[in-house]
Amino acid sequence: MRSKRFQLLINELTNELQGDETPPTFLAYRLVENTWKEETTGQQADATALTGITEASTSGSNWRAPNSTVAFFPITSLDAVVSLEFSTAPKASTRTIFSQRIDRCLRHSENEYRALYDTTTGLLSRAGLEAEVKSLLVEIPSSIETVTTGMGEPSASIWVLALDIDHFKQINDTFGHLYGDVVLKCFAQRILDESQRTESHLSSGARIRVARSGGEEFFVVVSGTAINSEVESLSESLRRVTAESPLPTEAEWQSAYGGSTAGLSLPHPSERKVTVSIGVSSGVCPRDKSGVQFVEQLKNEADAALYRAKTSGRNTVRWFSGILQSGGRVLEHHQDTGIVAIDIGRQVKVRVGQEFLVYHPDFSGFTPFVFSDGRTKKRIGTYPKMHSGRIIVFDSQQEMSFCATAEVRGIKAFPPGSVLEAIPLGSITHLLPSSPINPIPATDLSSVERLSSVVEELSSSNSDFSVIAFSLENSEPLSESRGSVFINASLARLYDSIRQSFPSLSTISQIQPMQFATVVTGMTSASKVRALMEKTLEQSTSASHGLTSFGAGAFISAGDSKAHQLPAKHALEFARYAVSPGMRGKEKFAFFLPHEAWKIVHASRDAGVHLKGIADYHKLKELGVQDAKLENQAATCAMEAASPIPELALSASQNAVTLDPKPGMYWANRAVAEFFFGDRSRAYDAFLLAPEVAKTIAAAEGSPPPNGRNFEFYSIPYSLSMHARYRQNPKSIDIGILLRCLKNASSIKVGLRLLTQSLIQEVEAALKELGAPPVKS
Repeated sequence: MRSKRFQLLINELTNELQGDETPPTFLAYRLVENTWKEETTGQQADATALTGITEASTSGSNWRAPNSTVAFFPITSLDAVVSLEFSTAPKASTRTIFSQRIDRCLRHSENEYRALYDTTTGLLSRAGLEAEVKSLLVEIPSSIETVTTGMGEPSASIWVLALDIDHFKQINDTFGHLYGDVVLKCFAQRILDESQRTESHLSSGARIRVARSGGEEFFVVVSGTAINSEVESLSESLRRVTAESPLPTEAEWQSAYGGSTAGLSLPHPSERKVTVSIGVSSGVCPRDKSGVQFVEQLKNEADAALYRAKTSGRNTVRWFSGILQSGGRVLEHHQDTGIVAIDIGRQVKVRVGQEFLVYHPDFSGFTPFVFSDGRTKKRIGTYPKMHSGRIIVFDSQQEMSFCATAEVRGIKAFPPGSVLEAIPLGSITHLLPSSPINPIPATDLSSVERLSSVVEELSSSNSDFSVIAFSLENSEPLSESRGSVFINASLARLYDSIRQSFPSLSTISQIQPMQFATVVTGMTSASKVRALMEKTLEQSTSASHGLTSFGAGAFISAGDSKAHQLPAKHALEFARYAVSPGMRGKEKFAFFLPHEAWKIVHASRDAGVHLKGIADYHKLKELGVQDAKLENQAATCAMEAASPIPELALSASQNAVTLDPKPGMYWANRAVAEFFFGDRSRAYDAFLLAPEVAKTIAAAEGSPPPNGRNFEFYSIPYSLSMHARYRQNPKSIDIGILLRCLKNASSIKVGLRLLTQSLIQEVEAALKELGAPPVKS
C-alpha cells in the first residue's frame, strides 16, 4: 500500500515542481526491508544520501549539510525521504516553503489514494478500476478490426471475473469485524499475487487488474490478447489458492498485523477454511459502444454468473456464457396449460423463440446410480443423459421466462429442478424424424470429416465432381425477431430441400451452423448445377414465406477449373468462398472462379475489416489461387489497414504487376507501396508505367479526370517521387510539370491514412525549394 501511496506523491510532486522557473532536481527514497532505496532506480542510497536521510528521518524535519545544495525532507507516514537539489545552498526559509509544498502534495496524493484505492486491502477501488479500465481500453482494438480466430488462438478481448468470499457474514458474526478485515486483507493479497504470477505467463500484451468493489466482493479484469483457456486457468487457480490452505495462515496473520494482534487471537485452522465463488464474463468492445459502459455490462454479467456459482454450491467457477447453455432450471410445469416457467431470462440473453431440451434431474448425466443390497450402498454407475422433452420460450422477462411445451417424452410433467440445455443456432437433428424406441433422429447427414474425405478421394482419382455450399445469410436479425426455433426450422427445411433436389447418392454435411455442403459425383454441367441451386433456394425460401435469405456457391472440378489448375482437393473451401456475400454480391448464387477471388478482399475493404481481407488473401494463396487483381486488392488492403503492413504492400503489388503488367492501376498501386515503404525513385519509375494516372495528376487545375475516376490520393506520392528524381537528375524532369503536380498535391485533403500532414508540409517545402510562390489555401 505504501508503495502505491508513495508513487502518487512522486507524481504529484513532479507536477508541482514542473511549474517552477528553475525547478530543483529531486530524488525519492523509501525504506524497504530496513534498506533505504531510491524509488525510481531501486538502487541503495549512497553514503552521502544516507547521511541526509538519517538526519531528516531522525529529526522529523528538513535537513541539509553545511554549504550543501541538497536538502532532505522526511515523509514520516510513508517511511520515505525526498531530496531536493537546488542551484545554490537553500536557506531555512526556502526549505520551509518547500516543506509546505511537499506537505500539500502529500495531502493531495493521500486524497487521490483514498479515491482510487481501497484502504483496507490496498487494491484498486471501484473508482480506481474504472480509471484503469479507461486507460486499458485505449490499448485494445475494437471488434471491427479483430479477425475471428479459432478457439486456441489469441484474440483482443476483455474478461471480467467477479469474486465473492463464501459465508463472509458468518466470519464477521463469529470472530468480529476486525478479524473480518484481516481475512479481506489476506484474501486480497493472495488473489493479487496469483494474478501477477499469471500475468507474467499470459499471451503477449495481456494485463490483469485486481480491485475490491465493496464488502467481500472483488473484481479481476483481464485485458488485451489472451485465450479463454488462460482465463479459465486463472479463475480456477484463484479458487484453488483460496481454498487449499487456511486463510489467514500464521505467516499471513503476522504480516497483516506486523506482530501486533490488537487483542485478537488466531482461530484454529479448521475455523479458517475460506472458499470463494467466481463468475466470469468476456467480450470484445464494439466500436459503437462506450468502453466503460461495455465493461459495466461485463461486470453485471459476471455478477449474474457469480450468483449462479453461489446457488450451485459455492466454491466454484461459472461462466456467464454457460448459463444460457446449461445453467437454467425448471421452476414449474403448469400441466393444465402446458406452460413451463424457467429461472433464466433476458438477464442471460434468453430470447423469445429460444428452444431448450429438458432433462429430468435423474437423467441429466450427473446423477449416480446407487445400488443397495439392504446392508450397504454402492455407486455402480451413472444415470444416462436423456432429454424428457423440448420447450420454446414465448415470454422472456428479466430474471425468468415462460415457455410452451413442444414435446414431452415418458412423463406427465417436468419436475422442478429439471435441467435445461439450450438448443444452439444451427441445430437440426432434433427436428428430423425419429422413432419412440430410438430417440436418436434418423438422418443421412455426414460429418464434415466424411465430406472432406469424399472430396479427397474424388480429387485423388481425378474424378469429375461438384461441391455446392448453401448458407443462411440473415441469421442475426432472424435470431432477434424470431428466435432459434425459427432459424433451426428454416435450416431443417433447407436440408430437406437439398436432399430432394440433388441425387440420392450425394454426400451432405452441415459444415457450419448456418451452412450445408453437398458433393455430387459426375455432375459437371454448370447449367445443371445452376438449375439445382435455383430449385433448392426457391423451395427453402418459399417454405419460410420469404423471411429467410439463402445463398449458394459452387465449385466444379472439371472443365474451366482444371484449365485454371486449381487443386480439386480444396473444392470445399472454394465452394465456401463462392457462397460468401463477398463473391456473390447481390446474386443468389455464384461459381468460384479464380479471376473473381479479388471480390472477397474488396468486400472486406468496403466493410472496413482489413485484417479479415488480408487473412482471406493469405488463405486463397494457400489454396493455390494466383490472380493479379487479387494481389492488387491485397496490396491496397495492406496500405489502408489501421496499422499498415509494409511487407505485404510491397510483395503483393509486385506480384500484381508480375502476373499482369498491362493495367496502369496496378503500377500506380505498386508506385504508392514503393513511395511509402520502399524507394521513391523506384516509385517514380512505376508511376511512369501508369500513364493514365500520371497524366491526370499533372493536368491543369479543374481538368476532369478521365472516365470520371478520381486519382487525388495518388497526387502526393507522385509529385514527391518526381521531386526525388528531379534531385537525382534535374534534366530528366520537366520543371513545369513538376511544379504543377506539387501545386495540385498541396491542396489535397483526402486519401489514404498514410497521407499525413507531414507529407503536405514536405510538398510545401519542395515548392519553396523550387522558388514557387506559396499556394493559397
